[in-house]
Amino acid sequence: MRLVLLITVVLWAAACAAPPSPSIVVPGDTPSGFQTPAQSVPVDGQLMLDAYNKDRQVKRASDTSFELKMTNLTSRALPVTVVLEHAEGERWRTSLCVQKQCILGNGTEPSVTEVLVLPPYFEQPFQAHLFVDESAGRGQRGALNVRVEPQTAGVVPRSVILSAEVMN
Repeated sequence: MRLVLLITVVLWAAACAAPPSPSIVVPGDTPSGFQTPAQSVPVDGQLMLDAYNKDRQVKRASDTSFELKMTNLTSRALPVTVVLEHAEGERWRTSLCVQKQCILGNGTEPSVTEVLVLPPYFEQPFQAHLFVDESAGRGQRGALNVRVEPQTAGVVPRSVILSAEVMN
């Protein structure tokens, strides 16, 4: 009986004295509806950008909202800016909404947030909106490039292309 008690105490003490294991983000363990394709998992393990439903069928005169999230996978605060610009196709109006910032764009130049500081191991959801013109015709497409640009040397920027095609 003493031996069992001694082993239990030793194992318990060893578990309490062990250093904490680092947080692990497993691809696929994302909030409901978010897709984590293999290519979005960063090799450097520092910053991740995910988008839900990147390719959309839209109606003319509509507002389409794309849900995204950026994740700081480091143990330190990470300053970033988010950039939204037209990649190709129609240059419809846009908005980029991150935290308390919402930047409207008319398609002529990129929308860029002020510097945001992501806390360690933090996921920040945000939205990109595309306002399709009433005059848009069936088959017209617009594509947006959303980039998260770290303001710290050595951290790789991430980007994703969002697209919308008019269906009626």
